[in-house]
Amino acid sequence: MRKVSLIPLALATCGLLVLSAGAQETGKDAKARASTTPTIDQSLEWKAAFNPKISPDGKRVVYEVQQANWEENAFDRNLWIADIATGESHALTSAKKSSINAAWSPDGKWIAFLSDRPGQIAGTPEGKKQLYVISADGGEAQQLTKVDNDVNALDWAPDSRRIAFSMSDPDPKALKDRKEKYGEYSVVHADYQMTHLWAIEVPGGGASVTEPKRLTDGDKFSVGEFSWSPEGTRMAFSAQKDPDLISSETADLYVVTVGDGAVKKIVSTAGPDTNPKWSPDGKKIAFETAAGAKYYYYTNAKIAVVAAEGGTPQILTEGFDEDPGLIGWGPDGIYFAAEQKTYAHLFRLNPATKTVEKLSAPDHMASFSFSFSQDYKQVAYRAALENQYGEVYSSNVAPWEGKKLTSMGDQLKAFTLAHREVTSWKSADGTTIEGVVYKPAGFDAKKKYPLLVVIHGGPTGVDQPIVNADRYYPIERFVAKGALVLRPNYRGSAGYCRCDKRRGCADCERLGGQGPRGFDGLEPGRVHFGFHHRIERPLQGGLGRRGDFRLADVLCEYGHHAVHVAISARHTVGRPGNLQEDFTDQLHREGQDADFDPTRRERPKSADPECLRTAASAGRPRCARKDDCLQRIRARDHKTETATRSDGRKRKMVRAVHLGRETRGTKSARAEGEREEISSGKSLAPGAAGGRVRPKLHGQRQSPGVLSSNIWREGCCPAVADGR
Repeated sequence: MRKVSLIPLALATCGLLVLSAGAQETGKDAKARASTTPTIDQSLEWKAAFNPKISPDGKRVVYEVQQANWEENAFDRNLWIADIATGESHALTSAKKSSINAAWSPDGKWIAFLSDRPGQIAGTPEGKKQLYVISADGGEAQQLTKVDNDVNALDWAPDSRRIAFSMSDPDPKALKDRKEKYGEYSVVHADYQMTHLWAIEVPGGGASVTEPKRLTDGDKFSVGEFSWSPEGTRMAFSAQKDPDLISSETADLYVVTVGDGAVKKIVSTAGPDTNPKWSPDGKKIAFETAAGAKYYYYTNAKIAVVAAEGGTPQILTEGFDEDPGLIGWGPDGIYFAAEQKTYAHLFRLNPATKTVEKLSAPDHMASFSFSFSQDYKQVAYRAALENQYGEVYSSNVAPWEGKKLTSMGDQLKAFTLAHREVTSWKSADGTTIEGVVYKPAGFDAKKKYPLLVVIHGGPTGVDQPIVNADRYYPIERFVAKGALVLRPNYRGSAGYCRCDKRRGCADCERLGGQGPRGFDGLEPGRVHFGFHHRIERPLQGGLGRRGDFRLADVLCEYGHHAVHVAISARHTVGRPGNLQEDFTDQLHREGQDADFDPTRRERPKSADPECLRTAASAGRPRCARKDDCLQRIRARDHKTETATRSDGRKRKMVRAVHLGRETRGTKSARAEGEREEISSGKSLAPGAAGGRVRPKLHGQRQSPGVLSSNIWREGCCPAVADGR
């Protein structure tokens, strides 16, 4: 039940997100800095280490190394293994495709993993993740499964002779026939297969591979996380009514007897119950639970325990005000990981007293993916300090003495990177909001800098002051061109107290379920940093339901002036298949069925989409002009009205933005390229709406006051168009 942030983004976004010429540094210093700033390709090529797993004896660590595969348009991962005592490491796998999810056998002799490499067994489906084992000392991996669908996860039995794994059931004949006749397509909330548990014997001494044994079946539930009992005769697992994301609240806990396949539900509280871990004596099971929380996705999970035979769960982390991620149950307590503001650490819970102890150090560290030796005395993990790249470490559990096992940060030595710094400010109601500020090299507190605000998704994600490859926005490129970047951890972000999450949930309910709002901490005049940035002319607002700007619009209007602007992933890259789709198109769609208030005079019965803009942009309406890119429109030239959407909801709209000559005045129409009628001196006929004429921009339907993508392409703002 961990919070995830699933926001798919087009990497080609980077071509649109550039700073204006006025915001750039000039001279030799700027050129030198640009030469040491990572390009988009270089950032994509940075290798990274993930998912460390320590051996049962605590002497070695196997981990994944990810790198870009340009030929296959993918990020591939292979397994490496490091000796903790000597620090030496070498590749364990090097096959095509990826090898992931390594797991040590309890006796320490074998490492199981998943891979979509070309199969060894004849008839293996191409591109499907199969289960493999390899000797911990190296050699050739052996394929264990030949299944039609991907193997999702695996877990070794305590006897090191069996491996349990999960995978979705194959398509039924009716679905296969449909695909063959009509082609590949899916029916939302209908076309999916249940995920179930299987177990397979690990062959020894060159024996042939056996067929896996099914442990669960049917269409009553779909399996999630699972783990073996200490004696190896039972398995605990979570399962929900189907694999659909919207069914996550139905997840409950079950126990299956491996011998006869008997399944028993042991926990069925409201909200999801997931991630079961057995106690060392096999009598109890710890798990993560929502404990009946209505907005469980936004609120903190809790760790609870229940008898292995079922019963009333006991919550153990009621006093821990963060979101714990259960790792395992060792001889001296229950171990979990949790984020605390911009940092993340390992904790140990005493199930008898409910006391919690933080184990990892130093304080300003973001650490993840903890793995323990069999006696829980040694630990491997991935971590980074402030302004450092993530590395794999090992340590004693007590006292904590982290030892770095990888050197991924060496790739960054040739680059000049932004300096990351945690800052805070007060929101409208006095709540302290934190964020991470990216400052350029040679930052001078006496100078003025443009400010770009990049808001994380999730919405329960969190930004941390550590170095990661730019995979969503070219942050390093922004900073190298002389901008400050703020990444705010608005209320509701992971790592912040449950009171903020509750406020976020209240916002969620008020806004119709769109997620925690929390952006009021970014409004003009309410952003007060802990150090002097001298932010000039901050701007907040925008288009779309989340109040975001299209970056090119703002840079055209403000030039070298400081800009405080929310950058939205959804609006930056446009909709799938059309990178440069503009807000104009969205506004047309949203205004198609809106009806104006019939009680007001001189208004048409239905809204003209060309005259509508959302209320979020009403504060600074602007129109395109040839000589100065954008021009703000005076208050008298627009009106705010209430419209009714097709779904019955009320929405404030802006109507009749003036772009033409008024019959009573002398103001000229200004738009991109200027209308031919104006430049040639032709008179304009009065328009139907208040004597105004709405010119078409380049022959397309445009939303007045919004800079469209075709204007951007044709060089309205030269600094943006030529990439400076």
